[in-house]
Amino acid sequence: MAPGARGTELDVRGTLAAAPMPNRHQSGYVFRRGTWWYVRFYDNVAKAEGRIVRRQVCRQIAPHCDRYRCRRDVMPLVEEMLKQVNAGGCLPESVLTVSQFIEDHYLKYADREKRASTSKGYRDIWRFHVKGRLGALRLRDFRPVDGERLIHDIARE
Repeated sequence: MAPGARGTELDVRGTLAAAPMPNRHQSGYVFRRGTWWYVRFYDNVAKAEGRIVRRQVCRQIAPHCDRYRCRRDVMPLVEEMLKQVNAGGCLPESVLTVSQFIEDHYLKYADREKRASTSKGYRDIWRFHVKGRLGALRLRDFRPVDGERLIHDIARE
């Protein structure tokens, strides 16, 4: 567990949790390595067994160029990136990837609530058309425009 992460583990297997995870405002640590700017901050991460823990992550922000010459120039990008993390109303499920959510929650719901043929159709669509295109995209980062692009990509095939 990351430093200062005491008591921040939650279990989201099986059912969706009702309470948001505790959070505090972060500004991140901005630094330049080579020709890129990076930000380091703490975020909630889902482990394979379903537990959510707070881990330090590092994300690439922008190239070091005339537009982003100093730390002050990249701060608006950092604030935009950390807006979701600092929102505070982040439910534990939102740290799940889209793949984890669909496999652990949606497809199980379809098995319980839909007819067998409908459930099989959902599983086939997921396995053959959608799963490979989403990768490790987090549920909280998946926007309607991403879903629209996904549908258009599938239709183009």
